[in-house]
Amino acid sequence: MNRTLFFILFLPLLLPAQQKLKFSYTFNQCSLTELSQQTNPASTSKAPVCICGLENEALELNSQVFSLPIQADTFFYGDFSLGFSIAIQPGIGNFDILSKMKNCNADTSFMIVYQSKDSTFVCSLQQGFDKFIQLVGKADAGQCWQQIVLTRTAGQFRLFINGDLKDEQSSNFILRLNNNVPISFNGSPCNFASKINGLLDNVYVTNYSLNSSQVKSEQFLQDQILTSDSLIFAGSSFTMRSESNCATNIQWTPSGGLSSTSILNPVASPLQTTKYFLNVKHGFCSATDSVLIKVIDTSKIDCSQLRLPTAFSPNSDQVNDVFFISNNYIIESLHYFDIFDRNGSLIVRYEDPKSQWDGTWNGKVLTPGTYYYRISYACKNVDYKVKGSFFLLK
Repeated sequence: MNRTLFFILFLPLLLPAQQKLKFSYTFNQCSLTELSQQTNPASTSKAPVCICGLENEALELNSQVFSLPIQADTFFYGDFSLGFSIAIQPGIGNFDILSKMKNCNADTSFMIVYQSKDSTFVCSLQQGFDKFIQLVGKADAGQCWQQIVLTRTAGQFRLFINGDLKDEQSSNFILRLNNNVPISFNGSPCNFASKINGLLDNVYVTNYSLNSSQVKSEQFLQDQILTSDSLIFAGSSFTMRSESNCATNIQWTPSGGLSSTSILNPVASPLQTTKYFLNVKHGFCSATDSVLIKVIDTSKIDCSQLRLPTAFSPNSDQVNDVFFISNNYIIESLHYFDIFDRNGSLIVRYEDPKSQWDGTWNGKVLTPGTYYYRISYACKNVDYKVKGSFFLLK
């Protein structure tokens, strides 16, 4: 046999990677067409009605059944992501959100039910009698819109609500959900849950799993204050930022120090530390949020009292992960902020008083133990020097 032909015959077969697909429905102009036109339009049980929604328009679910095309069924054999945003009209009992089952006793089923008594979403996935996964997540209190995302990565299932991971479960079995039944909202064949009234928006399904950062990127900020808890000096002001697409009534409390209490972005000039509350109403829903504005009186600043933690734990748990000057606002100019190891070797030097050390050197987290700092700064035209030690925890 020709050696060249022999080599070609025994080359490993290179299969093309699975094409990543995403079917999306945004209901803008009340359209049921898939956004990228990769598949058939979705369907409803009656003529769709749309009103102001999370981003543009949303589908009214009052006695309405919304179903994805059957082509999405193949997404549920392997990894997948399913996302949707829902605003639920208040009611008592259990409510049908989503289902994917032929009948109420089907041995392959997927459903999401909302329990009003504890404001909880219950997601159940089942194949046969012995393959069962259930994830539970509490609705985000004070928010009208609940943005739900369910993902599967191999045997790991995760449930996110408004970008936060609420529950995760692992399975050591293969759970096939491609039962040749479309996903439907308000269309469960079971009668233990009532039809839901409310709004549905931004529905999507993918044949791959989103990670946590991708879930966050799909989230829309709505009916909330965008300004973080802030610190200002007495006599100064700034514009508060908040977001609401469909607000019919806006109310800030207390009113002191605000240019207006009925607009989304008032100018804040509080004379003392104040926690402001925002209430946004639209339709059947009312959302609330708050922000703390701390006011610093420069005449009462003690320049000698620089505050730093005595220990920190850079383990990425979002709690005490960095070492920094907590009252850096007293520093008019920073000459240096140095951190040393136990042998006196300089690890890092900062020239910005807001700098934060994450416990690393050359990209690696350093070993637990005692470390040292020295700082030179100016406050009220006087130079100060401080030094001390702190502990890096695991």
